[in-house]
Amino acid sequence: MAITDGEKKFWENYAAWKKNPRAFYLSKDLLLVDWKSKKYRGKDRWNDKLSPSQWQALKTALIDNKKIQKKTTLLALRKRGLLEESGELTTYGRLLAIKELPLEQQCIELNIPLEEWHMPWRGEPEKYVRSVLSDRGAEAFCLENTFGHFIDYMMGKATLSTAEKLDKKVFTLNLLYDLEVFFWVKRELDNHLSIIDIDHCLSIFPQCSPFLTPLLEEYSENYVLLLFDSIFRSLGVEKVKKIILKYFDNPLAYNFRGWPDLFVIENQLSCFVEVKTTDRLHINQLVTIPDLIQANGIPIKIVRLHNSRKYYPSPTQADY
Repeated sequence: MAITDGEKKFWENYAAWKKNPRAFYLSKDLLLVDWKSKKYRGKDRWNDKLSPSQWQALKTALIDNKKIQKKTTLLALRKRGLLEESGELTTYGRLLAIKELPLEQQCIELNIPLEEWHMPWRGEPEKYVRSVLSDRGAEAFCLENTFGHFIDYMMGKATLSTAEKLDKKVFTLNLLYDLEVFFWVKRELDNHLSIIDIDHCLSIFPQCSPFLTPLLEEYSENYVLLLFDSIFRSLGVEKVKKIILKYFDNPLAYNFRGWPDLFVIENQLSCFVEVKTTDRLHINQLVTIPDLIQANGIPIKIVRLHNSRKYYPSPTQADY
């Protein structure tokens, strides 16, 4: 696993900091890896100030695969880290360009199936889609930002045991709450992951249960445990481990941001479902979906709701 500059700085200063905590401030900036771990992705001091012609150049380079000809535009986009010297879009530039596309084109660029549901729906769109899927026999869990808490829970035993070694009190399972604990867990991550088996969610419950309700205040402990155990068993041990490893490489990039709305299980198969009405995929989703979902071979689809008086059948149960 890669060691970042911030992590290297932490260990270089760790002994001095232990003697005098004021000697070295443990800032979350130590966790910064790249633009993906910025708090406001795509809204830093450069890229919230792109001109219309620069945005258009990004989209043209993406969709039409054309080289940008205007010299001033080339220089401006290179300066902002959006264009390579070769004229190709950087990963950052490509995702910013995709962010500006209509939803249909975003799905094409990311190779995500888009389903159009025409029906007279009411209420919150995510809950409506969940109720439709549940009526067809699928288990559909509202997810939103819950997946970050799922990772925290999966690593809960490691967090608690590490804090105990360091003689620290634990107030939350959030891995980023205490950077000293986080870096120690990361240093020993392979050992922590080696003990995870298919019953991991259930076996750590007695130890981690006091922290479950604060994670998701609107749900009961039993519901959270059911949700996490269902996600874990459906994805399987190896995929969960790969997601955790990726998370530790760039925690600020994937901590609670960009996860789809629903996690759906049917016939022991699982997928993520993102629900849209009039909006499109935002930059957080354009980071998380390719890096943590598609990269691990987990199916994902977009359901776009159209509020229509005339009912058009949506996909059948067999489609999930």
